[in-house]
Amino acid sequence: MISEIEVKTSGELDIINITPLVEEVVRRSGVAKGMVFLFLKSTTSALIINEDEEGLKSDLRETLETLIPRSRRYAHNRAWGEENAHSHLRSILLGNSLQIPLEGGRLMLGTWQSVFLVELDVRPRTRKIVVSIIPLE
Repeated sequence: MISEIEVKTSGELDIINITPLVEEVVRRSGVAKGMVFLFLKSTTSALIINEDEEGLKSDLRETLETLIPRSRRYAHNRAWGEENAHSHLRSILLGNSLQIPLEGGRLMLGTWQSVFLVELDVRPRTRKIVVSIIPLE
């Protein structure tokens, strides 16, 4: 089964917990045991699994700015004038896909784990996430 989730973001470094949206797709699928594959159709945003805690979200934002600062002069910005090269590079670092086991019709996430969409582009966007559920029974 393949489905798509659409998520509106508020702009750069918006971190949105999409676990309930993924769980709803799983529920509608009726699949009890399998694998859930998430693929983000974007080169300037990312998918991650982590704890839904504001301090960690703040730390992630600070870490991304330290590792890949927005203010650096990037060739992509000079070529395209979009000023979002840092967004592309941050997306490469974090990644755009995840896989989660499914058992008893539930995502097999750890106690503190949630699935997040991280907006890395410089403006609000509408993001599309492909959800593929492969039954294993």
